[in-house]
Amino acid sequence: MSFRHDHRPDTAIEFATGCCGRPMEGRQDEAIKIVRLERDVGLKEAKDAVDAYLRTQPDLQRRVAATRAEQNQGCLRWLAAITVLLVLAVYWLSTRGS
Repeated sequence: MSFRHDHRPDTAIEFATGCCGRPMEGRQDEAIKIVRLERDVGLKEAKDAVDAYLRTQPDLQRRVAATRAEQNQGCLRWLAAITVLLVLAVYWLSTRGS
């Protein structure tokens, strides 16, 4: 499975076969790193190649979106928990002085 993409339409960079599974795991950043290392291209070119590959794979796009949503939900849970703890700490400190 290979994909060709570049910032110029007349030339192409072969998409690294080894990183095709990374976006499935929600690790698009790892796929970009692999493309950069294997093809010796810049960040923008590698990101464009991974993004272009994902655009051709609707199932993969859904998995990446679901993984990102799960990660965001986890972050929101942590933020809510920390906020509650801070409010409780402020309340406890304010009542303790009285």
